[in-house]
Amino acid sequence: MSPALTGALLLALAAAAASAAACSGARAPQARYSSKTAYQLVHGDDTAPQDVVQGCSAVYLWHTLRHGTRYPSAKQVGKLAKQVPALQARLRDNVRAGRASCAPEALDRMLGWTFNVTQAQGNTLHPQGERDLQGVGRRFKRRYSEFFRRHPHPDNFTFRSTDTQRTQASAKWYGNGLFEEPINLPEPLPDDPLLKFYDLCPAWTAAVDKNASVRAEVTAFEKGGPVMRAALARIADRLGFQEGLTYDDVAPIWEACRYAQAWDPGTEAAWCAAFDEEDLRVFEYGSDMKYYYVDGYGTAMNQQLGCPLVKDVVDKLSAFERGEAREAGSMYFTHSTAIHMTLAELGLGHDARPLTAADYETMKNERLWTMSRLAPFAANLAAVLYECPAQSGEKYKIRLYVNERPVAIAGCTDPDSLCSWSDFKRHFEAVTNSCSLGFCNRVPSGAAAAPSRALLFAAAAGALTLLLARRVP
Repeated sequence: MSPALTGALLLALAAAAASAAACSGARAPQARYSSKTAYQLVHGDDTAPQDVVQGCSAVYLWHTLRHGTRYPSAKQVGKLAKQVPALQARLRDNVRAGRASCAPEALDRMLGWTFNVTQAQGNTLHPQGERDLQGVGRRFKRRYSEFFRRHPHPDNFTFRSTDTQRTQASAKWYGNGLFEEPINLPEPLPDDPLLKFYDLCPAWTAAVDKNASVRAEVTAFEKGGPVMRAALARIADRLGFQEGLTYDDVAPIWEACRYAQAWDPGTEAAWCAAFDEEDLRVFEYGSDMKYYYVDGYGTAMNQQLGCPLVKDVVDKLSAFERGEAREAGSMYFTHSTAIHMTLAELGLGHDARPLTAADYETMKNERLWTMSRLAPFAANLAAVLYECPAQSGEKYKIRLYVNERPVAIAGCTDPDSLCSWSDFKRHFEAVTNSCSLGFCNRVPSGAAAAPSRALLFAAAAGALTLLLARRVP
């Protein structure tokens, strides 16, 4: 047998094994559910002391967190309560007819699935979300135990939340993890310019958020692309739907799967067994593409809009440097859109090429813009300012964390993910000096959002390739 044929056979066997594992009812929980991924499955768990690094001592903590695991919106609750049982009834017919190929235990769990969420619970914090935020607080307290011994009370810190139940409850549980006592959470602003800046930008709402053309690549991928069609065919075959399944048929069980998985991270959720690992990558990619264009690098306006929290990091730490800070840290509680835009402003998760419907095979394993890792439930960005001995040559340094994992900062070469504070300020000087949302009230005619430079480059490269191909005799 030739090496090429052997390789193809091995790939086919691996794919078959993965498909069988998906429907076995015994697979470990996966972490490929984009923005609805369980935080417990992806966060950093190194709680070794970080108070002193390279002889520098932690002196200020800036921490911005997405709310913890929540329930679906009231509208989603209504849809899931109707759509999933409808497919469940069709699956029951397939099982009776012997058409489904999943293991009996997996099918039993799908057919036994019930949805006991009420619309009154819509968008509120789930009990797992309470545990998410309490755990973040406890782990940061262990990492920075000496820092919190010096600042043992919540009154030493500024807390700020948006005006939703899920963010306010998240703040309280995070505070419980840090201090084991109630925190003072000020009355939230209905329209917070720091934590919900995107809601105060009519230009972004019209040109991006409510503009269907921004999602053109997502629509092409999910509703007609060959990759999604192949995934839907695999799922239909697994569940015994000889007539096939559409994206609209499967989307409700994808949502039921990923919410239930986030609510109980320790056991694979019933409907998740319908998806093999490749199917999960496909659905994850479609979701990540949506955030790429609506909140991230795919649309130029998103990076214009994402500056407030980056500016706040620089402002707060600079105030400490000047001896003007009255608090030892700032803790903010917000939503996924603010996290996504801030990640993009910081240059994190930035791929050299855009996410497109046609580029799945290249990007499925190599892309950096992966919401399952960057922005799951309870996603958080932390900046820790360190004060260094005089002999170090740099009085202050900064370290960034994403989901409790230290991350490298563009332009910094220091070990231990530390960065010279002066280098950090210099790198983001243009952002902090020009952070103005004045453009937000200039709604563009036709509300057509400008694509990112990366997407324009990809389109130009594609056009040039086509032109050259046509000129070949």
